[in-house]
Amino acid sequence: MNASGITPRLVHLSTLLAGWMSGGLAQASIVLSTLMGGVSGSAVADAAMQSRVLGKSMVEGGYSPGFTGAVLSIGG
Repeated sequence: MNASGITPRLVHLSTLLAGWMSGGLAQASIVLSTLMGGVSGSAVADAAMQSRVLGKSMVEGGYSPGFTGAVLSIGG
């Protein structure tokens, strides 16, 4: 999915839909989980992809590592 370019497009769409809310990156992560669930069909693959794509960005954005891990695992 990363090679085809669909992952950045889904991240962009999720950010447009939920990024404006309070806790926008965490909200966008949950929206991305919803979209990815329909595409991949695998909760483990979904959580692994999101942790790789969004994990570092969320920690750098001010979220604690524990909260980041919790949001990504719940989304998966």
